[in-house]
Amino acid sequence: TDLLIIDDFALEPMTRDESRDVYQLFVERTGRASTIITSNRDTADWLAVFDDPLLAQSAIDRFKKENGRPFPSW
Repeated sequence: TDLLIIDDFALEPMTRDESRDVYQLFVERTGRASTIITSNRDTADWLAVFDDPLLAQSAIDRFKKENGRPFPSW
């Protein structure tokens, strides 16, 4: 898919398997396809939703690197 839209990301804590799945999704799409993420949480709070903070930080860093700037926070 050229564009993936993830709505209401990080509403609830993720299990280890869900965290790995989300990380893998981010890895596979980086540099290949566009992804739009909406969330009611501040991006700084996303780390706490993943089961593994290191995996979470790596996934978020991929988007920052791909985007060339930090996520907006309103």
